[in-house]
This record gives sequence, structure tokens and C-alpha cells, in this order.
Amino acid sequence: MFIPNHGLRLKRSWIFFLCLIVILGLALRLASVYLGYSTVQDPERYEGQSGYAIWARNLLHGYGYGYGLNQPTAAMPPLPAILLAAVYYLFGEHNYIAVWLYKALLGTITIVLTYLVGKKAFNEKVGLGAASIVAFYPELIIVDTHLQVHLNETPLVFFFILTLYFFGRFVRTTSVFDLIWAGLSLGIAMLTHPSIWAFPIFAIIFLLIVYLRKQAMMFTAIVTGVTLLTVSPWLIRNYLIYGHLISSTSAAYVLFMGNNPQTQPHAYDTEKITGPSSPLKIWASMGGANPKLIHGNYGWGEDEYKRYEAANKYALNFIISQPVLFVQRGFGKVLDFWGSERLFVAWYKDGYYSQNFPRGFFVILALAIMVSYSLVLLLGLEGIIFAQKSPYQYLILLPILSLSLSSFIGQGHPKYHLTVVPVLAVFASWSVVNRSFIMQSIKSSKRYFLLSLTPIFCLLFIWGREVILGDFNKFFILLK
Repeated sequence: MFIPNHGLRLKRSWIFFLCLIVILGLALRLASVYLGYSTVQDPERYEGQSGYAIWARNLLHGYGYGYGLNQPTAAMPPLPAILLAAVYYLFGEHNYIAVWLYKALLGTITIVLTYLVGKKAFNEKVGLGAASIVAFYPELIIVDTHLQVHLNETPLVFFFILTLYFFGRFVRTTSVFDLIWAGLSLGIAMLTHPSIWAFPIFAIIFLLIVYLRKQAMMFTAIVTGVTLLTVSPWLIRNYLIYGHLISSTSAAYVLFMGNNPQTQPHAYDTEKITGPSSPLKIWASMGGANPKLIHGNYGWGEDEYKRYEAANKYALNFIISQPVLFVQRGFGKVLDFWGSERLFVAWYKDGYYSQNFPRGFFVILALAIMVSYSLVLLLGLEGIIFAQKSPYQYLILLPILSLSLSSFIGQGHPKYHLTVVPVLAVFASWSVVNRSFIMQSIKSSKRYFLLSLTPIFCLLFIWGREVILGDFNKFFILLK
């Protein structure tokens, strides 16, 4: 009789548990789809508020990427709208369930990718733990099944984690083909959101440091060439329309809102200021642009470029003239980036869900979101501190560094850290798996003991700032 060896049995058990985690993660996302279907108050209104829905319909009707015929825009990279247009084409323009299901499917596949990244960074057990965190992480589940502004977040997380997976294959094999796939995935991820356009710089620095000179130059040339080739259709299209290479005009909006005399302690609250001299009013007419030729925060054509150019110049001049204030605000914006996740509460407050949404379930879910993020942040930082780093582990930490730096310069927001939650999940899983090693390290060294307090200090610092700014008071008043 054939008896499977221990290694084969162990491999089968990993596959079984991964399948179980994926099934449960998909079930939770489908439950969230049902919750949205039964409780979202006005799906057509909320989906219609998303620029991506407008741009997708324009693509579908042959008007190009923009707000209508002869109204092209470069507000955001186009891939989320292209994917959404494909959903509209296959299932109908107002089939909101299809949109929810498409996002739920991408979010479910991200669970598998997180497992693969955790496995390559450490081992199968850590990978399974990381996949479990992503599968059950409340804010990711809700974002994966939301109609309004987050039509880009789910594909961004998916393609970015796919990029880290292919980089992991490359680091292990140094195969040119794996590096080509990594560059292709990175270019696709860059076409989903402007927030990660700084990451390629960090990836290139990583290649130049880790590998020998000739190898480093070859690897850098390959990944740069493939990434540029992937994003080049978008850049060329923008050059033909505006006469300049533009990644997205929304980058200038974010830079301006985060760097002007009226920027708020939470930089993302700056756009809430009202009045004739508010930042939004100034933005709408910057560079002599027609303030009427704008939809939401963005516009099209020549007026869009006028705002883009003028806002960049204004923000850079402000930074140069107020360097101390820029640095002070920069640290605040990084804290905003790592701030508590309150998107679900904000959507509830703004009336996204109808009165049919169970009040008790809302309170439980809001608290679960806060607790889950706090635990993943604490354990993730602990893993980053104590895990012995390989080159690949340093590489998957680079997104945290690049996104934090982008927030420092532009405008931090808690929703942006969702991109790196799978990375935090990997290190949080390592912390749980290697709990005994961490405890021994803390007991054996005063230095490690002090380092172990760093995650708690960071979380208390974030919470302390939010308490001072009144965020928790608003949160608990709403819960009551």
C-alpha cells in the first residue's frame, strides 16, 4: 500500500486550509454584496458620483476617456474605468450586482496572492496566516463590495500584490522572465492609481543595492523598460491631448490641497472648507481655468491642464517658502495615512445605507474595523522589527515607505494604507507564528524590550492625535 510521505501530506494540508480560507473570504464578500443589494439607499446615485462610472460609460459609448464627447480627462489613470466598462459591456450599465461581484472576485483572488507573498517572504504557515487576515479584514471586505469612490482601490490592491509576488519569484530565481512579469504587473498597477507612481524609484534603488553592478544595471534597465512600455499608451495619449507627459492631473489637486495656507490638520478635510475663497474655489479657477468646466474636483481639456500646471507651481512655491510648516504638516499627513479606518462610518453617516441597515450590526462592524486595524498594525510593526530580513522582505516593505513619503508630500488619508494591508498582514502573521522567539528576544535584551514598545507607542500617538482633533468624539457620538 502506498503511504504518502510527510512532505506531501503537509503540502496537501496547506492547500486544504488555503482553499478553506479562500472560500470563507469569498462567502464574506458575497454576504457583503447581499448587504449592499438589500440596504444601499440609492445605488444609481452613489455609483454615478464616481468619476470612474462616468468615464467607463463614455468609453462604452465610444466618446473616449472623459466626461463626454470632446471632453477628455487625465484626472486618474484609466484601468479601473476600462475594467468597469468591460463589466458594463458584459452585464449592462446599471447592473450594480455585477459591479459588486467583479470587485468581490478581485478581492478574493488577492487572498491567494497574499498567501503566495507570505510564503515567499517566510513560509507556508505565515502565508496562510496573512491570507486569513486579508480574507477576514472588515474594511477590505467592505471596500471590495462598495459602489461609490472605491472602484479603484480593489484593483489597485490586487495588481500591486501581484507585482510583489512576481518580484518575489525574481528575487528567488533572478529569472529575466520573472522580472519582465514584475515590470508588467507594476505598470498595470500604476495604471490603477497615482499613489504608487513613486514605488518604481524605490524598486530601482533596491535592485542597484542588492545585485552586482552589471546585473543591477541589466535588471534596472529591464524593469524600467517594461514598466514604461506598459504605461506608455496612457502617457502618449495625454501628450497628444495636453502637449505634456502627465500621469494624472489629480496629483496636482492632492499636492495643492495638502500644501496651501488653508490646509487643515487633517489635510483631506481641506476640501470641506466652503466660501468664495475656499481652496476648492481657488482650485477651480487656477491658471485662468473656467470654474464652470469642472465635474466634482476635476475637469477636462485645456482648462484641466491649466489647473494642473498652476496648482503644481503654487504648491511647490508654498513648500519652498514655508519649509518648517511643510515638514510639520508632513508628519501630520503621514499620521493621517496611518490613521484609524473610518470609511464605513463615514459612508453610513452620509446616507449610503438605508434605514434597513441593522443598527446593532453597524455598531459591531464599526468596532470590529477599529479593533482589526489596531491589531494588524501592532502585530505588523512588531514583525517588521523582529523578523530577520532577507532581500525580498526588505522589498515588500518598500511600498510602506513609498506611500508614507507620498503622503508626507501630498495628502495622507487612511484609505490609502489599504494598499499595504496585505504586507502588514504578512508581518503580523509572522509575529503570531514566532511569538515565542519574540518573547525570548524581549527577555534577553533591554534593547529588544524597548523596541517592542514602539508599535504601542506609534498606535497611541496616532490615537492621541485623533483624540486631540476630536475624531473619536465624533465616532462615538455617531455610534450612540
